Amino acid sequence: MGVPESFWTKPSTTGSVSILIRLIWITTLCLIAVWTGSYLGGFSSKAENGNTSKLFNWHPLLMVLAIPVLMTESVLAYRAPPLSMVPRSMRKLVHSILHVFSVICVFGAMVSVVASHRIPTPPIPDLAMAHSWVGVTALCLFGIQFLLGGAMFLLAGVRQSTKVVFSDVHGFLGRATYFVGLATIVSGLVEKLAFIHKAHPDPNEPAIMIPKVVIILLTILGLLVGFLHTFQEKEKLPEAPPPEQEALIEDKA
Repeated sequence: MGVPESFWTKPSTTGSVSILIRLIWITTLCLIAVWTGSYLGGFSSKAENGNTSKLFNWHPLLMVLAIPVLMTESVLAYRAPPLSMVPRSMRKLVHSILHVFSVICVFGAMVSVVASHRIPTPPIPDLAMAHSWVGVTALCLFGIQFLLGGAMFLLAGVRQSTKVVFSDVHGFLGRATYFVGLATIVSGLVEKLAFIHKAHPDPNEPAIMIPKVVIILLTILGLLVGFLHTFQEKEKLPEAPPPEQEALIEDKA
């Protein structure tokens, strides 16, 4: 006997998946905080005797906060409880606020990595690894999505018909940004592991095991968020009125 199709869209399924997603990002954030804070030397706002490792440690922590935490919650704002049960205007506000905070975290992460590359003598080359190029791709998508989304859905004067047409583009850019962002974090952890292995040859040491566990968690997180995007479509925008009626509404406004 097959599983009924409605199983995938039942509220209980959505609620269970959203709880699992939140447990994963909470665990991921805690593991990265412990890894960078305890096993990679902690944090600092400046270099210490030319050593920028503590300054760099802000980079993975802030990137995990930006994408697996804040961007994940911005996705859940439209598709999962508790916000899926509140008016669309509230979900839109929370979705926008979460994205603003994620932008702040990404900016802080980029400041830390650029500074940690510039301070040493000689400076560490930028864009030397594949992780850097994947990260640039994620940043470009992130910027395009943030600017276009803000212009279309937050600024006054944009026609409803334009919003309806752009809605699918916005959804695609959001998914692309999110999954490329996760890929960037995974590639960064793999790159960092290659350096750590030189100082910690034992593969069972926490400094080695923690990022491996985080990579697995991020993979599961991406699959679960992809599930929600596939089976739990967010509420569609109201259909646009006919062009002549829309023009009349705008004239009255």
